[in-house]
Amino acid sequence: MQNYSFNRFLLFSATCATVTALFVQISSAQTARTEIHPVKTVSISDKQFLTGDKNGMAVMIAGELRMPRLGTNKVPVVVLQHGSGGVGGNVDRWAREFNDMGLATFVLDSFTGRGLTVVSNNQALLGRLNMVFDAYRGLELLGGHPRIDPTRIALMGFSRGGQSVLYASLKRFQRMHGPEGLEFAAYVPFYPACFTTYIDDE
Repeated sequence: MQNYSFNRFLLFSATCATVTALFVQISSAQTARTEIHPVKTVSISDKQFLTGDKNGMAVMIAGELRMPRLGTNKVPVVVLQHGSGGVGGNVDRWAREFNDMGLATFVLDSFTGRGLTVVSNNQALLGRLNMVFDAYRGLELLGGHPRIDPTRIALMGFSRGGQSVLYASLKRFQRMHGPEGLEFAAYVPFYPACFTTYIDDE
């Protein structure tokens, strides 16, 4: 059991090192431009997600793109997914930290467009795998943005958003729901819920 925990720690450390190596650039500490983008997605049950059924209720959510500097050159971006309390100060803090490092950020709000503010006391208000689907739609949008480097898009999330990041990394879910020809360059889940086991999820 100790070896398993240590191996997981090493994997997480390696992931953080990968993000740093891929994305860190020297830049002035600022957010030069903010864009609000509508993101077309759907609300589906976890069963629908797991069986590849995309026929859910169409919904429009939003993402806030913060560019670290003006210009025409392409920059890396970190997609940030919130937890059960919605987009809070912790997400904003991370966005500012990454912008200071010269990275763009894309804060994805999976709740407001669905008429939700928090799901902390009732997780059944939204199927857990919806946010994985949302992450892929965000990737699709950013992959076509003229200022974003499509080969350097990372996904990072916290708690419920961390669980989304964890399962977005699975190849079978990418094949079922991800955009064709695009994949996140790195996955950084913070304290994700790991109590769900899916068939063949290893």
